Amino acid sequence: MKQVFVTGASGFVGAHLVYALLQKNYAVTALVRSPENLDAFHALSPLYPGVSTQNVNWVTGDLLFPEGWLNAVADADVVFHAAALVSFSAKDRHLLMETNVKGTTHIVNACLQCNQKPLIYVSSVAALGRSEEEVTEHTPWVDSGRNTDYAVSKYLAEQEVWRGVEEGLPAAIVCPGIIIGPWGKNSGSGQIPALVKKRMPFFPVGENGFTGVRDVVKMLLLLYEEERYGQRFLCIARNTSYRFVLTNLANCFSVPAPKYPLSGLTLNGLVMLARLAEFLSIPFPFPSQGLKSTSLKTRYVSAHGHLIPNMRYLPLEETLKETATTYNAPLFEVV
Repeated sequence: MKQVFVTGASGFVGAHLVYALLQKNYAVTALVRSPENLDAFHALSPLYPGVSTQNVNWVTGDLLFPEGWLNAVADADVVFHAAALVSFSAKDRHLLMETNVKGTTHIVNACLQCNQKPLIYVSSVAALGRSEEEVTEHTPWVDSGRNTDYAVSKYLAEQEVWRGVEEGLPAAIVCPGIIIGPWGKNSGSGQIPALVKKRMPFFPVGENGFTGVRDVVKMLLLLYEEERYGQRFLCIARNTSYRFVLTNLANCFSVPAPKYPLSGLTLNGLVMLARLAEFLSIPFPFPSQGLKSTSLKTRYVSAHGHLIPNMRYLPLEETLKETATTYNAPLFEVV
């Protein structure tokens, strides 16, 4: 039985990954910061019938202190590094660099130290360069004031993985777009269905790459099982507008779709309010840096898709329907 170590198991991708690994009879050791922070993880159990999480070996620890989880890396056949802080709030810059960059440095070093354990890293399209036409895995990074702090942290974290590859580490990187799927926390992209269900009136005017969380997990497993190391892979089910996604979710929730474009004075006003709220440490539903990026129209096209011919994406409409259905379930609670 293959031994797997998963970081970020209490997070969106990490939680779904643990269930998928258990479905395939892997022995899972999972890193969490606090065992009391697993309500959202357990809320996913109805989506994975027949899967028991009783045999998961939970390790309590922090990415910044490897001594708490180094033995788990040593005992594993592969490490899936899904832990990350996702924030578009300017006040979280230091935390982003600590968690996403320094934490990844520790993971890479641990894999190298423990006989070069294979590493599959969950990155983001935010770590890729920008282009007015199409973005691929080869689009070069360009330093710019338009890059969010989150994007910078993921780009720098990727550089740590590439350092490991240069030192002989078998590693692969997955760059998902905006991830859609059932999740029990009102944070990150988990806010999208929650806001739609609350009848959010505005829709961003931009376009982006979207993918289902099950697609991301499928790619992570394929890269390990097929040993597709030394590359990074885009994970995009569909390039489309935010309005398409929000309208489909609204229809699934049977609520009015957002109808006011988030642009011009409206967008600038919300950005200013978000910055003020962040400065005053007041809760605000929209982060300032995230708001600014929603008017961009970015199209992603994989140059490496042919390397994983067994990768088949779920239709985005199917993912949106499952997401809304789960959020409507009486036993599913978003925290």
